[in-house]
Amino acid sequence: MLMLEVSQLTVTVDGHTYEMGRKEFNNFIKMLKKSLKKQPMILAIEKGSHVEMRKDVYKTQKDLTNAICKWNRSGYKVQYTRGV
Repeated sequence: MLMLEVSQLTVTVDGHTYEMGRKEFNNFIKMLKKSLKKQPMILAIEKGSHVEMRKDVYKTQKDLTNAICKWNRSGYKVQYTRGV
């Protein structure tokens, strides 16, 4: 029997915690990218099964890239939008 592992994520938004599947989370990120103002920003950081939603806005693409690299070096996966 083949068992599929369902990836549950714990997502923190403004101090509130929610449980959602990976597919729901990916759809949520897609919706955010379409609806937010086009500017360079970090939307979320993820480590393991925990995600923290953020809205870190940067003045330049270079600043965004530096922040993404910093989070990646700390072991986080970063969801972002370049704003172009």
